[in-house]
Amino acid sequence: MEERRRMEDLEDLSIAYIQAICAYASIDLDLVRHDGDSTDVVLKKSLYFKEIGRYDTRIDVQLKATSQKLKETLDTVHYPLKMKNYNDLRTVGSTRKFLFVMLLPCNETEWLSQSNEELIMRRCMYWHDLLNAPVSDNSDNIMLPINKGQIVSPGNLLRLLSDVCGKEVFG
Repeated sequence: MEERRRMEDLEDLSIAYIQAICAYASIDLDLVRHDGDSTDVVLKKSLYFKEIGRYDTRIDVQLKATSQKLKETLDTVHYPLKMKNYNDLRTVGSTRKFLFVMLLPCNETEWLSQSNEELIMRRCMYWHDLLNAPVSDNSDNIMLPINKGQIVSPGNLLRLLSDVCGKEVFG
């Protein structure tokens, strides 16, 4: 029961993190109630381009969070993703799908701190694009090398949304 509670806490913290980032960047966030296709949240924003005017863009996101010690190098963190999620996220569809992985310290007393001046959540969330990822023969999970430069931040989310619609609109 304790492990289940910890998993729910991790999930809640990942949702809180992405909600805060989206609120700051004026990006709409919809929680998905049933995520059979590996979509936990949908991010939406109306963008404006000189060439075409308003364009409504969206991406689907699978949220993952862990406080386990993962293999890391200077540039990457290696995350074990279940094959079901891997295959769902690499599938081509009308909406782009991304994996967002939140890393938290191993010691849960270090996850969050608060004072009168600030609320701090330690470590961060990274994004990974699996579109056109290769087919894998793995049966349980696959180890994904995620670029540490791909931090989920307000600016990076706006760039992701813009890049996705740019490819659709401007070919």
